[in-house]
Amino acid sequence: MAIFELRRDKALLENAIKEASDFIDIVSFQFTSEDIIQLLVKKAIQGVRVRIITLPEDSYRDVSERKKITELYNLLTSKGIEL
Repeated sequence: MAIFELRRDKALLENAIKEASDFIDIVSFQFTSEDIIQLLVKKAIQGVRVRIITLPEDSYRDVSERKKITELYNLLTSKGIEL
């Protein structure tokens, strides 16, 4: 199991996602990285159980970003990812 502290190095997280074979649980204040979301979608399609705890899209201050975030969240849930 990989546990990460607050960091800005996405490579560590990307590698852990790529190596996951059973489940992925993520807790994130705001979750907007399209690269990470695409990796999670791939893992979900491969049968890895993915769960994400984050703030809802209406919590984002920038209203124009909310539509993009909603689309990303809809992609996640359409692939069976718990959000």
